[in-house]
Amino acid sequence: LTEALELDDLVGATLNNVGVARVNKGDRSGLALVERSLAIGLERGSFEAVRAYVNLASLHQSLGDQRQATELHELALERARQLGTGGYERWLECERVSDLFLAGRWVDASAAAGQLLAVKHGTQYMDISLNEVRAWIAFARGNVSGAFDELQLAVDRARAIVEPQALLRTLAG
Repeated sequence: LTEALELDDLVGATLNNVGVARVNKGDRSGLALVERSLAIGLERGSFEAVRAYVNLASLHQSLGDQRQATELHELALERARQLGTGGYERWLECERVSDLFLAGRWVDASAAAGQLLAVKHGTQYMDISLNEVRAWIAFARGNVSGAFDELQLAVDRARAIVEPQALLRTLAG
């Protein structure tokens, strides 16, 4: 319907949403839909391109391709900076910390997390992931009390956000 009405921004968003849902149900053809959403967003210079990059990265990560996810996060960050979307820039800088951690670059991940947490932006959803990464690193290095402290900070942030997805994930982690 959105295609028939030539609502390009909505076409991109719809393809993105449907594509993510398909992949999450086990149908990898959904990747092509999100890629089409990305192409539309890039062509129109819209924010939907950033959203499509982020969703493609998440999908590739969930399918086990961390290298591709990292590349897509970098492209998303570049595009977000071009569009001046500060909130998404912060989100993607936090994703970069997770990418560094998953690549085994713990020193870099820990330093980047500390730098981001030092900049006050109010309570941010993705800041929770920064504390979680720091907790995993502390735990892996045998610093159980440090890991607990970081997880407590993550839980406190999640409670302040008052979003079930953030809180439940953090409490389970």
